[in-house]
Amino acid sequence: MTGIDLPSARALVAIGLVAGLALAGGCRPRGRYDAARALAEAGAARLAPSTKAERQEYLRRARIFDDVDTAALDLAVGPPDPDAAAPGATVSCDFIEPSTESVPTGGTTPKFFCTLRHKHPHAVVKIRYGRANREVYGEVLGSRLFWALGVAVDRDYPVRVRCHGCPGDPWRAYRDFPSPDHTPRETREYDDAVMQRLYPAAIIETRPDEGWTFPELDELDPTVGGASRAEADALRLLAAFVAHGDDKPDNQRLVCPFDDIDAAGRCTRPRLLVADLGSIFGRGAAPLIGRIDDASRPNFGAWSSLPLWEDARACRVHLATRLAPSNPIISEAGRRFLADRLMQLSEQQIRALFTVARIERLGETTRGADGRPRPVTVDDWVAAFVRRRAALVEHHCGG
Repeated sequence: MTGIDLPSARALVAIGLVAGLALAGGCRPRGRYDAARALAEAGAARLAPSTKAERQEYLRRARIFDDVDTAALDLAVGPPDPDAAAPGATVSCDFIEPSTESVPTGGTTPKFFCTLRHKHPHAVVKIRYGRANREVYGEVLGSRLFWALGVAVDRDYPVRVRCHGCPGDPWRAYRDFPSPDHTPRETREYDDAVMQRLYPAAIIETRPDEGWTFPELDELDPTVGGASRAEADALRLLAAFVAHGDDKPDNQRLVCPFDDIDAAGRCTRPRLLVADLGSIFGRGAAPLIGRIDDASRPNFGAWSSLPLWEDARACRVHLATRLAPSNPIISEAGRRFLADRLMQLSEQQIRALFTVARIERLGETTRGADGRPRPVTVDDWVAAFVRRRAALVEHHCGG
């Protein structure tokens, strides 16, 4: 394919497949509920619209990592939030019906939006659900780990959901809209669910779902307050460490925390947000077309056998995403930056990470010492994490 690199080829194939499926299925244009945009519009601080030049300047000044005391954080409890929920708590909410103007979700995995009860004002949350939905586990793993390392993420809480006014299958009601869903609206409960609260920030973009890309990390400029090259490489390396494969634009957003919007509507401290981490701890995106499937989401067999380094001598890390160039080279400063943060995590914290994600509910099996199949345990995931961390920490990338 002359003149088109592999990531571009993957993107073109993916676009063609999506277009073909849409035509075959008779899909019609419809509105889309964007929870992040709704949050920004409801915020007291309003960000002024950005031109392309202004977005570029915001990108140059964007931060990646916060200064954080990783060792002191409780990964079981997770990040603070006014609507946070304890692990396994039951939360009650009212289902948001789809409408012609707004269908409150996209993507391919079971999810729905609802408004929390007993909250004033009522908070809109995204619910991912289903024991077989691997993103339920990935969202908790990714958001808790990235938060503990100082990266901006949405806040995910593993819960039991009591959904009032829910159809028989909430996801199907969205997915099949505008076909009517005549199933009774009742109070339904979902044991395997994750409640997501959005990072409190306004989106910086010049077109919908513009996001940021991995190649744009090269444009960060520490001389004007942006993240350093070491931090940019540490983020690339972190993406490889967890096998973050789904880098579509609306999963990676340039944002401005509400507290950093000045009186003129300008952003004083822009930052990079990783907005969706369901497709991690697997094998990354599929080769060629960059497809995201169950092997891209938490999958012990895939992740525990995945190499961290594609070419260790060249410090070329193994990273396969939907869109970004594969297997970038990492600087020693970037490796050391992430190694220092990862080493602050105790084994107890790592164990809490996989326990709170309820990873054993996946029901995976592996071969025991006797060669017979046995269930994959939290201990197995912890051991795989520690081995992979050692491969990062003990390696060196030259000067």
